[in-house]
Amino acid sequence: MRRALTSFFDLLHQRRFGTVSLERAFRAQRVMLSDPQSWSGVRADDGTVVIAIRRADVRSTGDGFSCLLWSPIAARRDSSDEPRMEERLAHCRLAALAGSADGLLVDPTVADVHLGSLVTIRVEKRQSWYWAKWGAAARFGARPPRAASWAGERMPIMAAA
Repeated sequence: MRRALTSFFDLLHQRRFGTVSLERAFRAQRVMLSDPQSWSGVRADDGTVVIAIRRADVRSTGDGFSCLLWSPIAARRDSSDEPRMEERLAHCRLAALAGSADGLLVDPTVADVHLGSLVTIRVEKRQSWYWAKWGAAARFGARPPRAASWAGERMPIMAAA
């Protein structure tokens, strides 16, 4: 009975605020995590990397959005979390090679993902740091600005950060 009541309140919370837990958001994207605490994974059916991004870490500029995904400094600082940091690095490398990935924007106060907050990101390596970019900055950095070449692309969704 307690589990049913908890599930009911979870569903009520999701409908009321439009959020789901990070684990459910990954499941909705068809990503099976190797560790329930992971913040990145690979979608089983198409091999797309999906990375969770804290909204508080997102930088907004006039030409789009960016976020630091992995750095050697953060990896050393979080040495107790070494396996997950290595996994994140591997996923950043894979996304950089693929040219794009999907990002889930996570609300840091409740560690929930807002429904519809999936963004298509470009992962790039600068020295030994991996950054995510989306919006106009990602498009202009990846190819010449020709509106016709973007026709049919999935446009990124970004709520106010």
